Amino acid sequence: MKKDKINIVISAPDKGIGGGNRKYGIWYRNLDSKYFNKCFVYIDEESKGIKKDKSGNYRIKKNDLSQFIKSKDIDFFYPGKLNQESCEIIKSQTHLLSNVVFTRKLTEDPRVSNLIISKTEFVRISQLYKENANSHVVYNPIDFKLWKDLKKSSPASYRKFFEKKGIKTIIGRIARSEPSKWDYLIIRTIQILQRKKKYEYGFIFVGMPLLHRYFLKIILSKKMLSNILFLPEMSDLHDIASFYKSIDVFWQTSELGETFGNVIAESFCFNIPVISDYKKSIRKKKILKYIGDSQIELVDHEKNGAYCIYPSSVISFLDSKSKKDLKSLGENGSEKVKTLYDAKIGAKTMAKIFYNILRKEKRISKLQKFEDLKILPSKKESREYISEYWKRAQIALEANKVGFFEHTNYKIRETLWKGLEKGYLLLRKSLKYINIKLEKY
Repeated sequence: MKKDKINIVISAPDKGIGGGNRKYGIWYRNLDSKYFNKCFVYIDEESKGIKKDKSGNYRIKKNDLSQFIKSKDIDFFYPGKLNQESCEIIKSQTHLLSNVVFTRKLTEDPRVSNLIISKTEFVRISQLYKENANSHVVYNPIDFKLWKDLKKSSPASYRKFFEKKGIKTIIGRIARSEPSKWDYLIIRTIQILQRKKKYEYGFIFVGMPLLHRYFLKIILSKKMLSNILFLPEMSDLHDIASFYKSIDVFWQTSELGETFGNVIAESFCFNIPVISDYKKSIRKKKILKYIGDSQIELVDHEKNGAYCIYPSSVISFLDSKSKKDLKSLGENGSEKVKTLYDAKIGAKTMAKIFYNILRKEKRISKLQKFEDLKILPSKKESREYISEYWKRAQIALEANKVGFFEHTNYKIRETLWKGLEKGYLLLRKSLKYINIKLEKY
C-alpha cells in the first residue's frame, strides 16, 4: 500500500541567532500535517538510544540515524548542520535536502534536492554552476502570523531612549556582530548628518561590531551620539519584536549583501519600510560568487522602501518621507510577505516538490490534495527572473546618480575603512587563541 503523506525529518542546527538557524524550527511548525508526517531531531551524542524529549522532539546520536530513518520510513531529511559523513549516510537511505546559498555549490546527485532561497540566488548560482532538475526556489520561511502576533503584544520599549530629543524618524538595523553584516555606508551617512547639523534622526543598532561602535564614538559629537542606541545581539523573539516596534525605517546594508534577507521580511511584518543597498553581484560578463543581491528582490523601490548606496541617497529618502509615507510603504511590504514569503506558502511548495519526486519513484499514491498544490515561484518564473533583476538594477542605478567627486570621495573612504576592518578582524582572530572576546557590550 502506497503512502498518503510525506515522511520528513528536520534536524536542528547548532544554537545561533541568525535567520538561517531559526528557519528549521519555522519550517517544522508550518509543515501541514495534511501533507506531512514530520519529526524534529536534535543530534545529541549524549543520548541513549532513540528518545523523545518533553517537547516531542527526538534526540539521537549520529550513529543511530540510519536506524531512525529506516524505522520511520523517512522520505526526506533536512539537516540543519551535519558533517559530510553523516550526510552521505542519510542520502544512501533517503532524499537529502540541501540549503543552497552563495557559499554552496549545486549538486547533481539525484538523491539531493537543492533548495535555493531566492530567485536572485537561483539566477546567480545557475549561471555559476550548471542548473539541474533537482534545483528549486523555496524562499526562506517567514512566520508571518507569529510576527504579526508579536507586533500586537510587544511594547515599543526602545523608543523611550529618544523621548524629548526632537527625533522625527528612528532608523534601525539588527544583525550579528560580524563586520560582513554591516557596512561603511552607515558610518559615513551619520558623519554627514552631523556635518549638516541634522539631528532629527535617531538610530538603534543591534549587534553592531566593536570596531564600528568605537569608531563612531571617536568621530561623532556628544549630541549626535545621544541619538544612537547601541544594543547587544538579540536572540529572544520578544526583544527582537520590541526592536522592530521601536523603529520607523529598517536599514539593510552589509558588506556581503543578502542571499534572501530575513530581517527585511521581518521588518515588513511590522509595517516597517526598508532602505536597501545594491551590490551589482550579477553582471553581464561576471557573477560575483560570494556577494548577495537578493535585498533588491525583496525591496521594491518607492513601493515598500528604497535602494540607497550613497549617504546622499539615504538622507534624501529620509528627508522626503513623512510618517504617513513610511506607514504606506511598510504596509506594502507587509502585503508582499503575506503573499510571497509566508512559511505556510513555502511549506505547500515543498509538499508539491516532494510529492512530484515520490510520484516519479511510485512511492506515493496520486492524491488530489497534492495535485491541487502549486509550486511558487515556478521554475519558469525563477529562470526568467534575470530580466526583472536587470530592471531593478537599473532603477537602483538611476536612483543613485551622483557626481564624479562624490562617488570617488566615498569609494576612497570606503577602501580605507575596509583596510581598517581587515586589521580589526586579524586582531580579533588572534585574541581568540587566548580566549579574549572583543565583541562585548
